[in-house]
Parts: sequence; structure tokens; C-alpha cells
Amino acid sequence: NGVVFITTKKGKGKGSLDYGFSMGTSTITKKYDLLNAKEFAAANPAQDLGSDTDWQKELFRTAYTQQHNLSYGGGDATGNYRFSLGYMDQNGIVKNSGIKRYSVGFSGTKKFINNRLTLGSSVNLANTKDSGVPISETAGYEGDLLSSTLKSNPTMPVFVTNSAGERIYNQVALNEPNPAAFLNYSRDNTNTLRALGNVNAELEIISGLKFKTVLGFDQSLSARKMASSRDLRVNNVFEIGRAYFNDVETNNSLWENYFTYDKELKNTTLNFLLGYSYQSFETATKNSTASGFRTADLDLMINNSASATTSLVQNTSSIKDELQSYFGRANVSF
Repeated sequence: NGVVFITTKKGKGKGSLDYGFSMGTSTITKKYDLLNAKEFAAANPAQDLGSDTDWQKELFRTAYTQQHNLSYGGGDATGNYRFSLGYMDQNGIVKNSGIKRYSVGFSGTKKFINNRLTLGSSVNLANTKDSGVPISETAGYEGDLLSSTLKSNPTMPVFVTNSAGERIYNQVALNEPNPAAFLNYSRDNTNTLRALGNVNAELEIISGLKFKTVLGFDQSLSARKMASSRDLRVNNVFEIGRAYFNDVETNNSLWENYFTYDKELKNTTLNFLLGYSYQSFETATKNSTASGFRTADLDLMINNSASATTSLVQNTSSIKDELQSYFGRANVSF
């Protein structure tokens, strides 16, 4: 644990409006070197299902990112101010994945009492929407989305037509998921709202002696909702449907007070610092699950757990840590 100082851009001169835009692309550096349909059929003629499917093409894509920033700020000898708005939309190289972020910020300072008192503040708010996919570090023998993509039969078609003439995902076994079905029958959304900022005041008591107080905060609310449709042919999911909910709330605060003294004497420079800091870190979590859904609609599953026959709060927690520090420093230069 420690103290983190954040420096933000400041407005200068007459009020001005600025706009910035950037755009980029990303793609997988190199695909895995796997057998194509022809090579697979030659090596395993008994498992030739007659199609030609590039499962990596069904999973990966060329992703685009765009970012917009709009700001207005200005200032003079007695202070400055800056307002900002931001928007970012970043697609992931795996289909259905990506991040969207909306942000707003303000920073400013103002001097009073013949420039002896300086008041300042900085506040940033951000709302981040994260869309994930079922890729994990513990895939198990059945595999997650990525491992299923790498081991799937390239001669197996993505879709088939059922007896009713409907085009549906070709899902042949509970322990061999169709990667395209895995991707589109799963949902993983995380919404995070974060507020970060501080207010501060600095007073020059006498020449060279200053006192500064800083009150900072960092608060966030994060809600993650994951669901697997009952239509996904995977063990413990098919004809059941499962959803997982995870809420995390953090509340971190800082109150710091310190004196500084600077003095120059002929060939000697003096610098002293003496202060006190208090920090608080609070985290609360809640985890719950739901299963036995009467619907296969992923939006209904993650937004209405009442559509499940079983709902269970698995775990809740609340942790608070505090840190108090006294600090000092003395520098003498000759």
C-alpha cells in the first residue's frame, strides 16, 4: 500500500475547445497451424463429415478501435480549469468481445489571499462496459471456447437443418461443443462505474513554510453477469441453463496533511517535510448462481433470475483495511 499521485492536464490561457480522434485495428498475429479439412479427411477418413470449416475463422476477427476526446479549458496567473469528455469503443479479436468506456472529468485550481492560498480539485467519472467470452485458464477435458476451436473436426459443418427445416448449430456431443454455438450461446457482461478524484488546499503560512491537505477518493461499483443458454450442448448446461452473478464494491479514501519548509542561505539550501497520512480500503463482494431456466434467451437470463427454478447466493464478503503513516524528510544542500 502507498500514496498514489495523479497528475492531470490543466487548462492554460484563454478558454479553448479541443477534440482528438484516433482509430486502430488489431488482429491475431498468427493462426495456429492445424490440419485443414482436406488434410484431416486424408488422415482420418472415417471421421470425414464432408464440410470444410475453418474454426479459427469462426472465432477470430479483425477488430477495430475508435477513441474520441473532447475538452475545454483555460486559465490565467490565478488559476486554471479543464472539462473533458471521452468515449472509447474497442472490439476484441475474438468475436463478441470488446470494451466500451464513457468518461467525464474536471480539474481546476484557484489562488486567493495574494496567492498565498491555493485550492484545487480533480474528479473523473468513467462507465466501462466489458463484453467477455468463455475463455478460461482451467478449461478441463471438455475445453473452453479456445480449446474447442483448436480441437474441432474441420470437416464438421457449423450449421445443420433439423426436421422442421430450421437452420441450427450442429452440436453432436455434450463433451465436444461446437465453438460457434459456444460463442453465441454464452454471455459475459461486466459493467463498472468508477469515480476517482481529490480536493486539496495549500496555504503559505510564512515565507517558505507551507501546509497542504489532500482528501482523495476512489470508488467503484462492478456488476458481472454471465450466462450459458439451455440450448448449448455442454455437460451441466444443456436443457438446464446456468447464470452467475458477481458484484464488487470498492471504496478507497485518502486524507493527507503535511508541512514543507524551503529556505536558501548563502551557500546552503534547506528543505524539510513533515506529515501524516490516513488511507482506508474497503471491498464488498456478492456471488450468486441460478440454474434451471425456463427460457433460452440470454438477455432474460442475466436480467431476470426469476426465470430460473433455482437461485442461490453462494458467498458474500466485506473487508476493510486501514493504513496510517507519519513521515518526515530533511535535506540540506551545500
